[in-house]
Amino acid sequence: CWVCLGFGGGTRSKALGLQKQLLSFDFIVSIIFMKNIMYKLKCLTETLETKHLCIIDAITLIDFTMKIMTEINTDEHAINNLIDNALSFANLLGTNPESYFKTHHRRRLCPKRIDSRPSTEVEFTIHLFYRREFKLVLDTLITLSNSNLKQCISSIQPLFKLFSQPLDKSNITLENITNSLYFHQTPNTPNTR
Repeated sequence: CWVCLGFGGGTRSKALGLQKQLLSFDFIVSIIFMKNIMYKLKCLTETLETKHLCIIDAITLIDFTMKIMTEINTDEHAINNLIDNALSFANLLGTNPESYFKTHHRRRLCPKRIDSRPSTEVEFTIHLFYRREFKLVLDTLITLSNSNLKQCISSIQPLFKLFSQPLDKSNITLENITNSLYFHQTPNTPNTR
């Protein structure tokens, strides 16, 4: 191992352990998955950091990004392609993904007395396992983001009603305008609500 040359025994064993973890299929497939997801979130973050973005546009962008995440979550073909890319990349690095998967993610069999019929056995493939893992991550991301988005919308509801696109004349009511003005009060202005 070229990483370990010239170092003591403790450093060498740590380096070999780190190399083994970096070449594990779990790490490779996770990095490829996160690269795909994080790129979309990076674009959102960069847009949200712009100076002249209003809150309504920001909410719309977050909502649109969550819809894209939901589409990714439901598109099994796209997730399978990510897993296939990870399989190819792992093979290029000299790792054996199938062997790693069988060693670290073997299926747990029911005891024979509970179920001995092969026809009721669950199919357990590398694609099925990682697709399930990715869905758990995406479900959590989508759920938390949507929850935060709903909280944000509820905290600025009057402004959101007035200025969300497309503009609707029925939302321009005296009550909504009055409620929206409370967001522009200075700290010294008494609250008459």
